[in-house]
Amino acid sequence: MRSSFVRGTALAFALAGAITLSGCSTPVIPSPATPSAGSGSPSSSSDFDMPQGSVPGQVAFAQVDSVSSMPTNGSTVGPGLLVRGRSFVIEGGCVGPSGGRFRLTTAEVSSAPRTLTEGELACGQAVRDQTSGVSDFSGPVQLAFISTDGIELGWLRVIQEPAG
Repeated sequence: MRSSFVRGTALAFALAGAITLSGCSTPVIPSPATPSAGSGSPSSSSDFDMPQGSVPGQVAFAQVDSVSSMPTNGSTVGPGLLVRGRSFVIEGGCVGPSGGRFRLTTAEVSSAPRTLTEGELACGQAVRDQTSGVSDFSGPVQLAFISTDGIELGWLRVIQEPAG
């Protein structure tokens, strides 16, 4: 009987904690409009919008955040796959004193990563259309920041252009 009471009490505290935590959610930051080659970037990290979620045609996403209490430098494969012979663009933006470098690699589990392209992201400038190409690879890809010393906040994504 006592064991049931202890388990019930523990469950009640766990549920109360979960309900309390669900009331404290992270604010949703709206996705920015698709950057264009001539558009500028915000002057400070407080003005910077980090995209949330994927966009149609997205095959990889990377972000860096060196100013928050939980710094990150992450990369997400997908949700789509790169298709051989179709063009793609890498778009992004950042805030920081200078910028950084990024690399797009294959992400097949069965083989070692192969570099498809590398580039630079200059803070204060959109990167879309400065880095594009036609894929000679079909499958999952990973986009990653490889140098972030000059970035406070930044994001990149690879978008496969529609067929046709």
